[in-house]
Amino acid sequence: MKNKETGIEIFLIVLDTLMQLAVILSLAWFVVFIFGDRTYMVGQSMSPQIEQGEAALINKAAYTFFKPKKI
Repeated sequence: MKNKETGIEIFLIVLDTLMQLAVILSLAWFVVFIFGDRTYMVGQSMSPQIEQGEAALINKAAYTFFKPKKI
């Protein structure tokens, strides 16, 4: 009987861990999806730091909450 209870406890711990992992991954995906964007460079305007075809991550939250300043 004790072996069966131990198995159930282990199952509940594993299930709890998987649920927490699923919630954390969902929140991380949501934050990246809402506040981030990936774009690919076309042309040589950012050369030599970023070459044509390289991916760049964009912070969409900065453009949502603040207006970009022209230099």
